[in-house]
Amino acid sequence: MLPIGRIDSHSHILPGIDDGCPDIEASLACVRQFIAAGYVGTICTPHVIPKAYPENTPERIRTWVTALQAEITQEGLEYQVWPGGEFVLAKENWEYFERDGVPTLANSRATLMDWWGPSWPDFADPTIDRLLAEGYQPILAHPERMKLRESELRDLVDSLTARGVWLQGNLNSLSGGEGPFSQMLSQAWLKGGRYKLLASDAHHPDRLAGRFAGLQVAIDLVGQDRVTELVQHRTRAFVE
Repeated sequence: MLPIGRIDSHSHILPGIDDGCPDIEASLACVRQFIAAGYVGTICTPHVIPKAYPENTPERIRTWVTALQAEITQEGLEYQVWPGGEFVLAKENWEYFERDGVPTLANSRATLMDWWGPSWPDFADPTIDRLLAEGYQPILAHPERMKLRESELRDLVDSLTARGVWLQGNLNSLSGGEGPFSQMLSQAWLKGGRYKLLASDAHHPDRLAGRFAGLQVAIDLVGQDRVTELVQHRTRAFVE
């Protein structure tokens, strides 16, 4: 039975498959730090970008998560990992989904997406609308880090959340690790109740300290009960 504790909903700790942990030693180092910070599990969300990472299909990600779980257990660590994915919005999303499946967070219908361009693309809204229509829960990762102009970004966030998209804040943004603008937005959106989730977006054990600092910032801003909802209760629903 899964013990009570925090569950991270966005990470790149699978070894050697994207820009995250380069090897199993780094992955296990991350796991040890998560355990020390009160986490009991992680949803592994490697980049799902067919042109950049063609091997990262939902089926293969499940296989890699099983292998990582075996390594964690062999080390005697009480920690659980689940499959997921972080797909970038693209014209080819549905062609990919129909071929390989929609990457979802663990056992849920939630799916994690991101966008890095300087403007919101024309194909993004139809992709999101179809996900919603087909019963998926789209989650936009770290919106405070997007490169849109501030006014455009605020209008976009209003539009997306009104249509049912969830926002996932980045803990590193809250502590200032993504720059002052992202820090300002993330703290304002956290206090304003805009985020449905907070996650680490962990990539490497040497860079986890800023994430855990952001967790403490969140507790200081909105209290332990609210943070528990964002990093424990809602994420537990995904894995159960």
